[in-house]
Amino acid sequence: MPSNTPFPAHTTSLEPQTPEPPNTRLPKTLRSNVYAVPRGSAASNLQRKLKWRITDMLDRFMPHRKYCGLRRKTLLFIIGIGTLAALILITGLAVGLSKNAEDLPLPNNSKSFVGQLTYYGTGLGSCGVTSSDSDPICAVSRLIFDAVSKGTNPNANPLCGLKIRAKRFNEKAGAERSIDLTVVDRCEYFSFPYLTGLPKVLSSKSILAGVGCQATDLDLTPWAFEQLADKDLGRVDVTWAWLQPAPTEIS
Repeated sequence: MPSNTPFPAHTTSLEPQTPEPPNTRLPKTLRSNVYAVPRGSAASNLQRKLKWRITDMLDRFMPHRKYCGLRRKTLLFIIGIGTLAALILITGLAVGLSKNAEDLPLPNNSKSFVGQLTYYGTGLGSCGVTSSDSDPICAVSRLIFDAVSKGTNPNANPLCGLKIRAKRFNEKAGAERSIDLTVVDRCEYFSFPYLTGLPKVLSSKSILAGVGCQATDLDLTPWAFEQLADKDLGRVDVTWAWLQPAPTEIS
């Protein structure tokens, strides 16, 4: 028996429907991030690429294994620290030498200098001149001799042959004495902290006093030393100055 109930209206459309984007119901501030693909910046991408290249290079030339009982990472760390320490040391020395060079008693300084006077047994000096113990010659400190060197040949040092006038009060003569000296050698610079406890008469003997020249110290022949002080003193104060202008190699 047919029913009198009307059929409901057909509401389903046969036309294809476009699906609603899944982020249209999200807050506007979040919609753009739903399908966003994570991407690094150009700097981070370059950093990853560089890291990969370095790792690949290390794996080729220094594979993962132990070296002298150390892991590769540990060995590389030690090498890096050592290299950094060497660079710091070299830089510090270069800065220190360039700074101290301005204060050295070179011939381009017209003032007088105060240092210590010693004597030594002569012979063939750094300037290529053979001297005797009775010659009016002197050796200047290695600190200034090497500072003006222009090559590996010490005979060509611009300080060789320059004149120095040294003076001091001679206690034995009871008057001030001076002597003109020619530079023919260099005096080494060493430190002997263990000698500080020795009596003065021992620590100032020529065998010990002939070394340890500071920048303003002079080392003379025994005869030249006796013109300014009693030889038994071994080490005395002295005032000296250059008698000639600086050579063009130094200026």
